[in-house]
Amino acid sequence: MSARNRSIGPDRRATRAALRPGSFRLAVFALGSLLVVTAGCSSNKANRESEQNAKLWGQASCSIVEANSATDQQNAFGQTQLYSSTAVQQIAGMQQGAQQINTLNAQLNSDKTAGSVTKYVPDLTAIQNKAASLAKGSSGDEGDAWNSLSGALADCIAQLPKNLQ
Repeated sequence: MSARNRSIGPDRRATRAALRPGSFRLAVFALGSLLVVTAGCSSNKANRESEQNAKLWGQASCSIVEANSATDQQNAFGQTQLYSSTAVQQIAGMQQGAQQINTLNAQLNSDKTAGSVTKYVPDLTAIQNKAASLAKGSSGDEGDAWNSLSGALADCIAQLPKNLQ
């Protein structure tokens, strides 16, 4: 091989020597930090989405009680099932708890259909308490979602008109 062919392209030894000591480590650290920040941001986004879904789930439960027509009531009940399903898609660990909440929402829907006004607040409180209990038994995004559901129901109960309590 001639000297001419060896000089084509960068000389790797010269390139390495031109780097300042520690610059490679700094570049690796910067890249690693960027990956951690990116992962953290996407985790926060997922957390916000699961909390928002749980809040809407609680508001849909409240809408069952507040419904003025059978159609509105059934739409609200359908929404509770949709938000429940979304919660399980977002956080698979919520499946068993979601089934328990669905059962309580079905009871609330049944009591609304029967016109059992005196059972609305106890039904909503049962859902709130179950969500709070599930939050205590979980952590991270799942715990935050259960707390969001419980909080939405607490807000709902506090704002119900006296004739629904």
